[in-house]
Amino acid sequence: MIVSVWGKNAPPGMDYDFKASDFSLSKSKLDLLPQSDGMSFPEKIHFLEKLTQKEPQNTRAWIQLGYAYFSSADMDKAFAAFKTSVTLDSKSDLAWDGLGVGYACKNEWSSAVDAFQKAFALNPRNSDAAAHLGYALDETGKQAEAEKLLRETVKADPLAFFAWNNLGRLLCRQLKYKEAIDVFNQVLQLNPEFIFALRNRGVAKFMMGNNEEAIQDLRKACEIDPKQSIVWITLAAAYTAAGQPDKSLEVVQQGLKANPDGAELWQSLGTLYDGREKTNEALEAFRKACELRPQLISSWRNLVNYHLKLKEAVKAAAVVQQAIDANPHEAELWFLQGSIYFDQTVPPKYKEALSAFQKATELNPKNPAAWRGVVNCYYRLGQRERSLDLIRQSMSAAQKGLEANPDNLDLLTELSTIYLDLSMLPEVEETLLKIQRISPEKPGLSAGFVALYTKTKQYEKAAPFVQRALEETPKNALVWYILGEFYIAKGMAKEAQQCLEKSCEIDRSSCRILTMLGILYNLNGESDKALKVLQDATLLDEKVDGTWEALASVYQGKRNYKEALEAHEKAISINPGFPLHWKGKATDLMCLGRIDESIVAIKEALRLAPDDSESQSTLQMLLVLQKKN
Repeated sequence: MIVSVWGKNAPPGMDYDFKASDFSLSKSKLDLLPQSDGMSFPEKIHFLEKLTQKEPQNTRAWIQLGYAYFSSADMDKAFAAFKTSVTLDSKSDLAWDGLGVGYACKNEWSSAVDAFQKAFALNPRNSDAAAHLGYALDETGKQAEAEKLLRETVKADPLAFFAWNNLGRLLCRQLKYKEAIDVFNQVLQLNPEFIFALRNRGVAKFMMGNNEEAIQDLRKACEIDPKQSIVWITLAAAYTAAGQPDKSLEVVQQGLKANPDGAELWQSLGTLYDGREKTNEALEAFRKACELRPQLISSWRNLVNYHLKLKEAVKAAAVVQQAIDANPHEAELWFLQGSIYFDQTVPPKYKEALSAFQKATELNPKNPAAWRGVVNCYYRLGQRERSLDLIRQSMSAAQKGLEANPDNLDLLTELSTIYLDLSMLPEVEETLLKIQRISPEKPGLSAGFVALYTKTKQYEKAAPFVQRALEETPKNALVWYILGEFYIAKGMAKEAQQCLEKSCEIDRSSCRILTMLGILYNLNGESDKALKVLQDATLLDEKVDGTWEALASVYQGKRNYKEALEAHEKAISINPGFPLHWKGKATDLMCLGRIDESIVAIKEALRLAPDDSESQSTLQMLLVLQKKN
């Protein structure tokens, strides 16, 4: 599992560290293990699993099993083992320390802080627990408290090199590289072969511009323990940042010779191949990383994103499903699956996306992006199925997402759009004004006011926002669509068409926008353009009856009544309660000479809209024709 250490100031490859470098096994924990020299790591895990089955009350064995799982990146099993150890002995500082590590692996930092505090309270001389607590306090934004604790710990126990190392890490996050280097020097005096301190000192030196010294530290770390992927990756990153990309590739390949099962190294190799546009090699490297360590989420993410980059959405969806099968409790993977179904498949799979986004919100209720996915899925499904209930569910999801993130601008923006669709105009204005208070320069805000005032026919109020909307987000397809609606409402068809053309030029993935553009083309006498646009719209979403109705109108204008009839029947199958579809079908049948069928269709139109004078006249005319025949 990877966590940020160096922040956005570091070059790629140096902006992360492994938790193993900060939640390391001290000698006291290693002493808990029965002798297992000569065993491979999987054999040690198997040994501990057997031991805990044989001695289920053995707290120390459960703790050690938890750290073994942790070191193999199996975070769910690690957490379960640590949880068991605390249940067995709530007075064990080592058990609470392990549980804190389990929470840290799950990024539940408040719970981690609580567990580490219990461990430290039970045994104030447990410098590892103090080091871990300092790390967790830092992650919860309590840097001053973390620094004070770590300094007190190393003062009380100058040999506590894990605490020294985490103090250096904290100083690096504060960009105090010179002071951090002094701290790492202290760590290395205590333990000259502690490779994570060497690695950290190397990065700190690099950040200060001492490239050669940094590379020396990193090379030494590689020599001490060639099987540690992170040091090879950091060394490769140093060469890349120093303008020596070929050396980076060479270093990663050296690392793989020393550690062919290093999943992170394969991942790094894939990234380097990607930079050289070696597609097959990159894909193979990413696949190898996933195969070696299915729990390493970043490897799956890289593989999925690479397939998406190659426009292979089906393959990407299959890969993310494999990742979920291996890591069913990772919210990020469910969110990624939802995003693929929503954005990458043609047509979009909104129901499948909704299910994935909902799972992501269950696993991480505070993720506004996942809530936004749920909102958008309900909204799109509601539009497709002409379902106000679904659109109301979209509204409820937005409101629920805002409970955890009350000032999230994206969710507020989605909510204002939903309110607009439901004609809840006071709520629209209230929401837009709230967005304006939080972020007066929010892109898209002016477009929201244009949409509101267009809906309420307050065109004079909308006018000042029109140009501002274009200036705020000139490349936003939705904004151009909203402006198109504004011009349609004002009867300015030419300007409306230009806006919708611009919208589709930016993003041609909206059935709704393509349909509106097709209707405008047809009204303006450009039937060939209308036909092409509307056919594209049906490919995007074949369940929008309005698109088929518009397509039927184009066919009627071209006197292609057979095709018009097929389009009208498609519209009716989607929405049989809309009288206009039946009126159109009646016209098609009449022009094809099928008078009896035409009468049936127009009678159905009248059943749905009994007061429609045009349908009444059409029926009279058809009855006359029927008598003549």
